[in-house]
Parts: sequence; structure tokens; C-alpha cells
Amino acid sequence: SSSNSVYQLFSFGSENGVIECWDPRSLKRVAQVNVAQLLNGQTESDDIQITAMKYDDSGLGLCVGTSTGHVLLFDIRSPAPRLIKDHQYGSPINQVCWKPEKRQIISSDSKILKIWNKDDGVNFTSIEPAHNINDFYAVPNSGMIFTALESEKVGAYFIPQLGIAPKWCSFLDSITEELEEESSTSVYEDFKFVTRQELDNLGLQHLLGTNLIRPFMHGFFISMALYHKAVSISDPFSYQNYRKQKVKEKVESEYSSR
Repeated sequence: SSSNSVYQLFSFGSENGVIECWDPRSLKRVAQVNVAQLLNGQTESDDIQITAMKYDDSGLGLCVGTSTGHVLLFDIRSPAPRLIKDHQYGSPINQVCWKPEKRQIISSDSKILKIWNKDDGVNFTSIEPAHNINDFYAVPNSGMIFTALESEKVGAYFIPQLGIAPKWCSFLDSITEELEEESSTSVYEDFKFVTRQELDNLGLQHLLGTNLIRPFMHGFFISMALYHKAVSISDPFSYQNYRKQKVKEKVESEYSSR
């Protein structure tokens, strides 16, 4: 459920995938949207529930999370969503949050927390803790995010691109500046990017939803070690073919230079 303080509305999400908006002044339902029907064709599940909801500060935007791992952005003046974001894990969305100063949305399921653009759905970054995520809290006007995990400790993350550090931990800004001066390697330096078709050809589709495969844009990142191992199993002669091709190219190059 979520309340709209601007237009004095209370919205509730049901287990059958329906959102109802009520006006407490008239004690009547003023609107209803069937999210389950809107997701028809985008998921194989017939059991679609509303698991998270949040209005933005303007009162016109409504962010909705479902049990199938989808996040829908609504303008309450229209029954059709203006954007649908798929987390690609199939796990229920447990929390959503607006980041209006950066035009971003933060959403999480048990596996991953994603930060993405509210206009086009493009990912900004993501957080994958070692333990399952139950909830999160983004400190307003800051780059600090706390996650409630299936562990004894609370996850604390600071992302400078989202905002400055809160006053009670302003030292993080100076630490970040020092780290930026040091050279760093790419996060995906030791990973291989593959499409969904390549993933199926390698026989790794059963690993979807695990930490071994990281969704990214139109494909996935997998470790180079896992990729080479999968290639050697699916095509044991790939290295020999590669070596023959290189020898052939070298012979042709020497022949053409004569």
C-alpha cells in the first residue's frame, strides 16, 4: 500500500494483481488498475501479485513492484504504464524508491538492488550482496543506501554519483576523492559478455538467477573461467579449430607479402 499526500489518495495492491485507489473523503474507490492483465505476455506466471508501491513527491507518479520481478511506472492520469522494468530474476520486488533529484528509481528483489533511469529504464548500477535482500532504505538527498539482509549485519553502501554523504558520515566524501585518484580496474575486466542465445548454446541457462550470471542490458556477464570451461565442454575441438584458423591466417599473410 502507499498514500498520496498531494491528492489525498490511498492505494492498495492485492494478491490478484489489482491496484485500487480510494479517496478517504468520500469513502469510495476512485480508480482500479489490473496489473496482471498489463503484464500478460511478459511473464509465464499466472499468479501475479502486487508486492511494493510508492508515490513520488509530485503525487502523479506511482511505482509498482510485482511478484514476478517487474516494476511498472504509472502516471495516475493514465491507466497504462509508461514504463515496465524487468529485474530478470523472477523474484518478487520487495521495495521501490524514487530518487527525484537524479531522475532515478531504486528497486530490489531478494537477489539484487537496481538503480535505473525512470525515463528509459537504462541501468545506472546494481548491488548484489552475498545474502538475500529483505528491504532497503535510501537516505534522502544522499548517495547512502542501507539494506536489510538475511544476515546479522546491515549492508551499507555509498555511491557518490547519487549524492553527497550524510552529515553524520561526511568523511566518506574525502575517502571517495582519495580512491578516485588511484587507478582502478574495470568491474567486468575478468568477465565475458554473452547474449541469451549464446548462453543457451553454452548450456548455462540453468544458472540464471544465481550470482554466477549477471544480467546487463541485452545480455549477461559471466566469468572468463566459467566461459572457457563451458566452451570446452560444449565444443571440445574449439581450441584446435582456433589454432588452425590462426595458422592459416599467418600462412596467407606471409604468402601475400612475397
